[in-house]
Amino acid sequence: TREATWEILNLKRGSEKMLKPKAKTKLPDMTDWTAKEIHEFWKAHSSADYWDETEEVEVEVRRRPRRSVSVKLSEEDIRALKRIAEEKGVGYTTLLRIWIKEKLREAQAAS
Repeated sequence: TREATWEILNLKRGSEKMLKPKAKTKLPDMTDWTAKEIHEFWKAHSSADYWDETEEVEVEVRRRPRRSVSVKLSEEDIRALKRIAEEKGVGYTTLLRIWIKEKLREAQAAS
């Protein structure tokens, strides 16, 4: 079934509230837009306003295979790593992976 997007309107009749459908907005043609322009559009708009114009698609996501590596660290280093990771809003193993990739890129650029 089709669902309408509703907004709550305060009516002048006391504190009574009523639901009214929002006007439909046509999704702009983004064919020639840059990724940044598309990002800015969706940052400022809700996909709920364009839901009726969407269609189901199938997407296959493939991750590169990863191997686990064991690294021995002191308890002090692990605590510091976890604290920094929490401040940055990532997991500590993710932070390790980011730092390792940064150093690898630096080393490759220097050689």
